[in-house]
Amino acid sequence: MPQRFDVEMFRLTEIPEIMLAQNPPWTVAAALQKRWFGGAPQIYPAVGEPDTTTVTMKWLLGHDRMKSFYDENIITPRIWQTPNSEAILVKRLRDQGAIPATGRTVTFGNICAPTNILEKSYFQSLAYKTNKLKDPLDDVFGALGSFNFRFLASGRLEKLNNTNCVVTVESVRVYIQDKYDFDGFQWLGCWSKLLNSVQKLPSPLHTSLTNYDYALWRKIHGKGGDFLVYSDTMLIPEATPWSFRANLPGSFLDTPIWSPLAPASTPLQSPWMTTPPPGARRIVTEPGDTLSGLAATYYSDWRYWPLIWDQNRAVIGPLPSTLATGLTLELASLHGFSEAVLDGAKRRAPKWKNNEIR
Repeated sequence: MPQRFDVEMFRLTEIPEIMLAQNPPWTVAAALQKRWFGGAPQIYPAVGEPDTTTVTMKWLLGHDRMKSFYDENIITPRIWQTPNSEAILVKRLRDQGAIPATGRTVTFGNICAPTNILEKSYFQSLAYKTNKLKDPLDDVFGALGSFNFRFLASGRLEKLNNTNCVVTVESVRVYIQDKYDFDGFQWLGCWSKLLNSVQKLPSPLHTSLTNYDYALWRKIHGKGGDFLVYSDTMLIPEATPWSFRANLPGSFLDTPIWSPLAPASTPLQSPWMTTPPPGARRIVTEPGDTLSGLAATYYSDWRYWPLIWDQNRAVIGPLPSTLATGLTLELASLHGFSEAVLDGAKRRAPKWKNNEIR
């Protein structure tokens, strides 16, 4: 059996050199590794300075498997133009105070801002789930785990009256977001400095590497900083302009209902209450926050975290275990939930994977 890495005898810091020795070289993976090794010991990716320059959309889509995934799951179904994405878009604009006075029009979409700042404005997200056993050994394998495609819109919003508006989306851009960390168990391949190679099958000259080895290296050396990764943004030429009519939510717990360019007389109703129930609140996540911790603070029981996630999936994303800093979350009062819903949340609470949604 091959030996596990000895963090002193086998230098983990040589992994970037092995990456660069591949054909073609894993330049992006090596750059991210070097940053991690050089960083202060940090286990919360959202706390450190994000990387916004290493990963580019051109690099990502230069890999055939990623281009195929992009075409089949994003371009063909046009996932940026759905009733749900339209609803989230106007909610974002409302939360950012971008709703003008009646009869006026505002433009939106500041694509010049850094991607980590634009992160607060994305209106659609799609998760890519990595499969370390099936995915080929390439720069993407070494650089990214499971990550998110996220979408930004530019256009204009016209407020017709107190309850209706028309939104025209003129362009859509896409970027990716990922966490660069070594949390939990993940197999990372079999590596050999002697042969300057990486492979999936173990051999006498290759050593299996997992997240544990990096966590141990950090503990011994007092370095190794997790961080968030954002790519640049890329214009989607296939996202041709379109318009839709929507009702304007009357409170922060409203969820808009949409119909593309519906007649003005079309009744638009919200499935939520028109005013927040007693005890409802809005919070902004801070470094180190978790859904279970927020549930313990605001609901007095960590097992109610699924309630927070259910109310804010469009903001948090498909993984409840991933909670970025600076997210605006809406928390309804516990009194607004039935006993069945509360009991269901407690049953779901210990099983994070049961709540991962693609």
